[in-house]
Amino acid sequence: MRYDAAAHEARMESMINRYQFILSHDPDPFVQSTTVTKETLIRGTTINKLCEYNAGGFKRVSEWIDEKIQEINEKKNTKTIEDYSTEEIAKLSESLAKNKDEEIFKEKLDECFKLMQGRNAKYGTSWKVLSIQSIANLVEMKMNRIAKLGTDTKTEDEFKDAVNYAIFGLLKLQQNDT
Repeated sequence: MRYDAAAHEARMESMINRYQFILSHDPDPFVQSTTVTKETLIRGTTINKLCEYNAGGFKRVSEWIDEKIQEINEKKNTKTIEDYSTEEIAKLSESLAKNKDEEIFKEKLDECFKLMQGRNAKYGTSWKVLSIQSIANLVEMKMNRIAKLGTDTKTEDEFKDAVNYAIFGLLKLQQNDT
């Protein structure tokens, strides 16, 4: 095998940079300094000696470095709860709670819609002939009924009816604007 000084330098520079990367993310207790030079020992051999030839020792150490870099990159992409600061955890909790609230809100709107479909099937779309004031009176009536009766199994449907009447009112307002 012929010695190629330029290839040797390129291999050495590559190995120094990659090993420096490893040490900056996963310090080796056997290396006293985080500065890597051609005289730094890797598995008992200097980087300079390893890089002389593109042979067995170089290839084995190079593969080991590549595996370490892959492990570091995989660790970077998978955070555990310990990797988050208190502020980050609070923001994540807040975001999850907000998303959960939005999910529940959408579920309740869907329930209101289904109730409206059932009522429209039974009674027709009489709200279309009502005035906005009449619809507002129906919302008020539903809210007064809830206030007088308190909460029980029928209260949920009363709230849903009030929501549906309010939406009918919004639809009437939109019709009046156009």
